[in-house]
Amino acid sequence: MPTPIKDVPVPRRMLGLERDHRGYPVPFNVQRGQDGTPYFTANDHMKTLVILEKNLCPLCGQPNVKDELWFVGGPLSAFHPHGCYIDQPGHEACIAYALQVCPYLITAKYTKRLDDKQVKDADREAMLIMIDPTMIPDRPKVFVMARTDAYKITQGSHGMFSLHPVRPWLDFRVWRDGVELDTETAARIIVDIAVEFDKANPV
Repeated sequence: MPTPIKDVPVPRRMLGLERDHRGYPVPFNVQRGQDGTPYFTANDHMKTLVILEKNLCPLCGQPNVKDELWFVGGPLSAFHPHGCYIDQPGHEACIAYALQVCPYLITAKYTKRLDDKQVKDADREAMLIMIDPTMIPDRPKVFVMARTDAYKITQGSHGMFSLHPVRPWLDFRVWRDGVELDTETAARIIVDIAVEFDKANPV
């Protein structure tokens, strides 16, 4: 069972962030509507540029620690040879906190990422460019936080940045529904996902 959100300590670097009506810290990189409404699963493109230029944690907005870059995403992003990310790496504590409190990361019913139907009419035009059309919309069965010391950046024709971490990973952990999995369980799930992917994508 996941730890109740109220019992998950907010990392020191995130204490100064604004809270939403539920009490969640609003991450630094979150896209906001014209009235200030945070769209938690959409990134602010202008803030993304600042994060990449200054090597900031996208969650707390403070500088990343040298050689301690933690990515979070699905198992294919982590373990497929061509796996990449659109979300920037952050601090270990910030990423682990998000994996325990973010509704999208811990709640199975959040099966889809943000799409334009969830955006208020007043924000629709500005928000459409923030939705990556190449991204698989389904929520992964598990999430992987993985550490590297460097990454490369490419920009696609759709305007979104893709981040390609330097592998092999220096460390990684696997989470499901807000709970970090033990090594044996994590390995079994990753193997099962790899088998499913190979069957669905024969060479």
